[in-house]
Amino acid sequence: MINPVQLSQYLGQPYPPTTQQAAVIGAPLASSLVVAGAGAGKTETMAARVVWLVANGLVAPEQVLGLTFTNKAAQQLAQRISGRLTTLRQSAHFDELDALLGDEQSLRATLEVIAPTVATYDSFAGRLVREFGLLLPVEPSARIISRTELMLIAQRVLKEYRGPINSNLAFNTLVSRLVDLNAEMEANLVEPQAIREETHALFAEADAVPTGRESINKTATEYLQAQEVRLQLLPVVEQFRSYLREEKLMTFNQQMALAARLASEHPEVGAAMRERFSVVLLDEYQDTSYAQRVLLSALFAESHVTAVGDPMQSIYGWRGGSASNLERFPEDFPHEGKPAKKYELTTSFRNPSSVLTLANQVATSILGSAHNPKRLVQPLEPLPNQGPGSVALGAFPTREEEIATVADALAQRYYQRESDTPFTAAVLMRKQRDFAPMEQALRERGVPVEVVGLSGLLTIPEVADMLAIASMLVDPADNRASFHVLASAAVGLDAADIKALQRRANELGGSKEINTESIADPLEKLKAQIQQVLQSDQENLAGLADAVADIGDAQRIGLSPEGELRVRDLAAKLRFLRASATNVALPDVFANIERVFNIRTEVLQRPEHAGRVVGTTHLDRFAEVVEEYSRLKGATLPQFLQYVRMAIEHDKGLDPGDVEVHSERVQILTVHKSKGLEWQHVAVMHCDSDTYKARTETWLKQEHRIPSALLGDADEDDQSMFGSPVLSEVDTETKAAFARSLERHREAFKQKNAAEAIRLFYVAMTRAEDSLLLTCSEKPPFEAFEQLHDVVDADAILRWEFKPEDGKEQQLPRSAVFPQPLEPKGADEVMAALESLPELIQDGDLFQTWEQDVSAIIQEHKALEAPSVEVALPRELTATDLVSLRDNPERFARRKRRPVPFKPNEYAKRGTAFHEWIERQFGQAALLDEQELAFGEEYVEENLDQLKEHFLASEWLDRTPVAVEQPFEVAIGRHVLRGRMDAVFAQDDGFLVVDWKTGQLPTAQERKSVEMQLAVYRLAWAKLQGIEPEAVQAAFYYVSKHELLAPQHLPDAEELAQLLEAQNPKR
Repeated sequence: MINPVQLSQYLGQPYPPTTQQAAVIGAPLASSLVVAGAGAGKTETMAARVVWLVANGLVAPEQVLGLTFTNKAAQQLAQRISGRLTTLRQSAHFDELDALLGDEQSLRATLEVIAPTVATYDSFAGRLVREFGLLLPVEPSARIISRTELMLIAQRVLKEYRGPINSNLAFNTLVSRLVDLNAEMEANLVEPQAIREETHALFAEADAVPTGRESINKTATEYLQAQEVRLQLLPVVEQFRSYLREEKLMTFNQQMALAARLASEHPEVGAAMRERFSVVLLDEYQDTSYAQRVLLSALFAESHVTAVGDPMQSIYGWRGGSASNLERFPEDFPHEGKPAKKYELTTSFRNPSSVLTLANQVATSILGSAHNPKRLVQPLEPLPNQGPGSVALGAFPTREEEIATVADALAQRYYQRESDTPFTAAVLMRKQRDFAPMEQALRERGVPVEVVGLSGLLTIPEVADMLAIASMLVDPADNRASFHVLASAAVGLDAADIKALQRRANELGGSKEINTESIADPLEKLKAQIQQVLQSDQENLAGLADAVADIGDAQRIGLSPEGELRVRDLAAKLRFLRASATNVALPDVFANIERVFNIRTEVLQRPEHAGRVVGTTHLDRFAEVVEEYSRLKGATLPQFLQYVRMAIEHDKGLDPGDVEVHSERVQILTVHKSKGLEWQHVAVMHCDSDTYKARTETWLKQEHRIPSALLGDADEDDQSMFGSPVLSEVDTETKAAFARSLERHREAFKQKNAAEAIRLFYVAMTRAEDSLLLTCSEKPPFEAFEQLHDVVDADAILRWEFKPEDGKEQQLPRSAVFPQPLEPKGADEVMAALESLPELIQDGDLFQTWEQDVSAIIQEHKALEAPSVEVALPRELTATDLVSLRDNPERFARRKRRPVPFKPNEYAKRGTAFHEWIERQFGQAALLDEQELAFGEEYVEENLDQLKEHFLASEWLDRTPVAVEQPFEVAIGRHVLRGRMDAVFAQDDGFLVVDWKTGQLPTAQERKSVEMQLAVYRLAWAKLQGIEPEAVQAAFYYVSKHELLAPQHLPDAEELAQLLEAQNPKR
């Protein structure tokens, strides 16, 4: 058997693994926990472990499963494993390795296909639910939705809820509480009844106080009131979950919870996974939730699992992650009846010794001293040849001094950088609102700077422009959107012209203009003018968009000649977009906006920072968001814009993409986004007691938190360093003792949250490869930072002055940087070209053609703006045309006026396949046309195999139809209706025409429309047979529900004729 060091040599690696790495790589085939400090080479070690197992014939590549949290991390791990195995296959020592395995195994054959499975925890759970979900049962094809869509659904459910909720919270806050409570219940596999029982137990303790529950103090009373509100929210949670099930929607938390149930309740799922994967790698295990722990231990407790994690980098407790899973891993994944073995990686390949000294000091405050037997990982050590690096600390009286010191230090690093080494640097902060002053300070010093993650996708300039334009199309009263467009580079109006448009809007709306000329202070005057433009909808019946559409007398309202040209150009573009928006799908609306305003072209002309080419990445990502939303039933532009507003509020504007390190600039980002990244020079700012203040949120006060005893990481026996404290003993001897018990529990939670803030600080520090600068200002340093003052040398302290905690000095208002408009060179070149146009070719035929085209476009535009759509009803119709006419005459008219093919979808394709299969059962080929297949928005609930099973179990299998796919043509009034009937069966009192349906049952409102189709079938079959219509019944058979819908009364020929005549335009 080859050892890890030899294998490294065969792979041609420049450095062999460390002793600790070699122990992990060459460990026996059994479950093990690897606790790896920051920068300790865990990804390389995991990949090397797989290569060693494959090289020694212990596992094949396709038997390896790797799980991590992000797609980017999964891709990196997969590439690392595949790359090492490919190198192994191409090694000059390959034949030697192959010979070591003997005749029974062939390494060459094993490596013919290199296909390890590496996925995210969420995608793996989704795969399990899709493959085994019917065992629960649960709909395998349920769609995963974002928090924004979840908030919209929660709003609807809460509005319809009629039960009591005794809370003074705002409606939208209560909606957010509902979503968060449901998420925490799912992450911890908790059902409503468990919360009820735990809550009533606390109420019983309160009632046991001798003077009664009513006598306890105000704080304890508020705690009990929060429990009441949570109980009142539980029925809403149940309705919320029921709605999601009915609509076949699912959250990632719910998907993970279902996967955990599958693994726990159905041993055959685990058996199948263990047969498929004999080696499992679990990355970032300190961030896994209780549901993930249950899922993985149920599946692979008897397999060979290697989990890698770092308790000091557990910073996602707010989303359910807990480092206590590291503590419990050895018992969860035993080997031969004994706890799994633990390994450590404590050599940092990233940080110099000076940085590690500080990091280890911070870690000791959480993990305890190196001699603590409970400590999961020992202090980090640098590589033997690693330089000392440099550290500096500073506490400053003012924010301005802190910013200037950090900016000067980074500017010095930038200008003194070595030419042969790419320069990388980062400023890490906890709050995004602090980014702007630092960005401005760096730019003033000429340092290239990139702000990472300040905005979500929806607030990135080019995307925000498109959204503002879209809002102008459907909501003229949205003055903020109009102001955005008018002041943008695409239109470029100055303040005077925008003010002129506001005067026109006031005229159109009948409101009076506020006189701002008397305001002496320029800043206050500007504020008053902006406020006037952005006055509320209640005050302003007409908006800026109305003024753009109807500027009236431009000279009278004070619009400049250049401004008038720009406004008229904007108005023409908006008219075109508004007219086309009624006839195209949602993605095409934004494609038209992008094209008409040349947004993609402008983005491609934009100068990029220091070689970084973003290009149209954000536009492409936004197009994906629009496409995904457009698949929702009834998606419209106004609904999408509401979705966008919710996404900005609750999803931080949607994720614009992964964060990457870029050289030759300083990047500014949050500490959370920096995890997993590294830079040569790192400054961690605002390390004060307020910024890193421990949150005091607990289930006692927060109704969206579940009782701590129900949390997956509940520390029942007080033995965990990372578990959640439990309210196990409550003193009810007196009302004061009762209140003190609750306060002690609250304080224990505060300490737990304080530890997470310290771990976040540790993560920030360990991003530095060479130099580290830690600063704070105004407020005192937070505890973990202050402790470092006595650890470093005196010359590393830049300054150590700050205001006392009780200082009441008024804070200066925060400043911001207003972006400068870009002026692409392309515009100048176009204007220059206009000055020297080529001679006009006198081609009469061409002019005539242009005139005809323009006239046709103008006529179509006028017709589209008409309040009513007047279309002559065709003489020839199909049965489904009649249904569409009855259901939505206006939509039917628009489609007849400008036919647009139905977009093929998976449900129509599945319906086609099912109909074809039925015709084969009855011995005749299917003759369905596309229009019939696309009728309505039929939603197929079951997959094709299930539909077949339902049909084979129905009465229809044993019945023989007298006709299948029977074509017909029947005259009704002045119109001729054509179509085909799926099947006709003889019965004692006549005939039954059956139309197979693969979707949902119609609502009461839809039923009247679809009955038109059956009425036509009945009349057509009666005519074909020469019998009275009363001898013919017609029905829909809903295959997935085993239900026959046979209306007792169907419209006769006269009623159908009246419907058709009523829709003909009056001449």
